[in-house]
Amino acid sequence: HIDSPPIDEKKGYEAFEFVRDQLARVPFVLVRTHKIDVFGRYVADLFYSFTEKDPAKIFSTGRYLNQELLDKGLARLV
Repeated sequence: HIDSPPIDEKKGYEAFEFVRDQLARVPFVLVRTHKIDVFGRYVADLFYSFTEKDPAKIFSTGRYLNQELLDKGLARLV
């Protein structure tokens, strides 16, 4: 339940770059979807790890992209 600015805005492009740079370094990501929003986009939580390959461990101890975007000021809670 976060929202980042559009990619054509400075903060939106920064969010894009952060996500691109983080996910380019991982072998796979885990996506947990909840629903589709009013714009037809999936609402999802995204977890990943640079080293862990066990999905259960990634869900419990991996990195949580949604929170990282909030912490860096690249998204806001909705």
